[in-house]
Amino acid sequence: MRHDHADGRLVLPESVASVPAFAALVVEEPVQRKKRPDAFIEIIIGDIVIRMAPGTDEGDLSQAIRAVRTVT
Repeated sequence: MRHDHADGRLVLPESVASVPAFAALVVEEPVQRKKRPDAFIEIIIGDIVIRMAPGTDEGDLSQAIRAVRTVT
């Protein structure tokens, strides 16, 4: 069908034929989100609060929770 138009076998209305067959691509820089300096992960187990920075390794977080559970 695409070639039919180019070969003259498919006639399109002028309003359609004059419109580009593609969309413009707009590229913008990603929005930089500011990290809050006081942002942290907080887990409360009983009377104990565990605070760790976002992105803390899963193993470190798991180890801290296990350590708290052994003393409570």
